[in-house]
Amino acid sequence: FAVLLPETGKEQALGAAEKMRTVIEQTAIAVGDRSVHVTVSGGTATFENNNYDSMNGFVEAAKDAMAKAKDAGRNRCQAG
Repeated sequence: FAVLLPETGKEQALGAAEKMRTVIEQTAIAVGDRSVHVTVSGGTATFENNNYDSMNGFVEAAKDAMAKAKDAGRNRCQAG
């Protein structure tokens, strides 16, 4: 899924992603008669300095950052 945060810089976007990741990690999900916890790996990308030629480039940067977060051990966020 994607979250768009207008007028948000790189550090602010990463901070918001980490807050969402933490809430998800701490939230129990009911599955039948038991509860489970899940983790999330996330990647961020920002349009600072108009650094992408297209929306596809922007999305690919976020996906690459997410892949780096997974490669670094999962359950974390990475800025693109």
